[in-house]
Amino acid sequence: MLKLPAELLNPTQWIDCWGLNLSGQLGDGTATTRSTPARVQGLGGLIAAISAGGAHTCALLATNGVQCWGADSLDQLGDGLKISRTIPITVSGLFLPYAISSGYSHNCVLEFSGDAQCWGNNAAKQLGNPAAPSPSVAVWALLNNARSITSGSSSEHTCAVLTGGSVWCWGFNGYGQLGDGTTSDQLTPVAVAGISGAVSVATGLDHTCAVMSNSGVMCWGNDYFGQLGDGGTGGLKQPVNVPGLSGVVAIAAGSRHSCALMSSGGVACWGYNIVGQLGDGTFQSRSLPVPVQGVTGAVAISAGADHTCALLSSGAIMCWGENGQGQLGDGTFTDRPTPVLVQGGF
Repeated sequence: MLKLPAELLNPTQWIDCWGLNLSGQLGDGTATTRSTPARVQGLGGLIAAISAGGAHTCALLATNGVQCWGADSLDQLGDGLKISRTIPITVSGLFLPYAISSGYSHNCVLEFSGDAQCWGNNAAKQLGNPAAPSPSVAVWALLNNARSITSGSSSEHTCAVLTGGSVWCWGFNGYGQLGDGTTSDQLTPVAVAGISGAVSVATGLDHTCAVMSNSGVMCWGNDYFGQLGDGGTGGLKQPVNVPGLSGVVAIAAGSRHSCALMSSGGVACWGYNIVGQLGDGTFQSRSLPVPVQGVTGAVAISAGADHTCALLSSGAIMCWGENGQGQLGDGTFTDRPTPVLVQGGF
């Protein structure tokens, strides 16, 4: 029997968004940038999950539908019209999706059949189908038995974890972020070399990280800013172990930084830190994990290009890093090297 994701069993009634809104990606019916949360308008039911891309956002409904809003110049909203929207529209042609992930300008869902289906920009082959035009709408990614899928908000590649614990990736590979030992873009999924027992995966701009069944982390791809977390910088690498971590339950990858959530409720980050996206109180890049200051009781994490957020067990949200577009939600436009509370009474 297929086990339903927890989000489908405990959906929410509303979504709040904040930050840049030039393409309507906040879904509040305007194109006004917000430094505090604004309520998404026109959602079609209870929400099981949400995913943000470069300038668009998508929500998975508890009824197994998907709605998207924001930029649509590359068909990332899935309706084929290339018209940006400031409120949600429904994506057609999906069959019982239960998980969703958004890349910079594309989206992918997992369906109850075990297949992945993707739509949007395919210039870097990130849709995983050699027959797909660029851009495309709702095309098959040619996978079976996928258990999770990810395309980070900065990425032009996609990765999935299969039920056996292997990781398969496709799309842009200029920095080895597909983990197949090459720097060649891949039209269809390829297996990441040396990975077994993966639980989940996260994609950054040009690197990828996976949580392993032993609660450790492995990363691969570009390491020029230490975003692989193995203590070295420079060059391209196949999967390496990130030292100094234990009890990892989730991973998030930004443009050039990575963060891990521990079972203790703490968060550790590594990589590029020019705007404080590591949350350690400095602007110094790190090639090894450092603890995020002031975060306890975290239950989920998410990374944008150069900022990071954590959901706490209390329901509060804390964010840190770049804030030039209000993406930290604290009512200011000031970068923060340590976490601040998102306003709004969560």
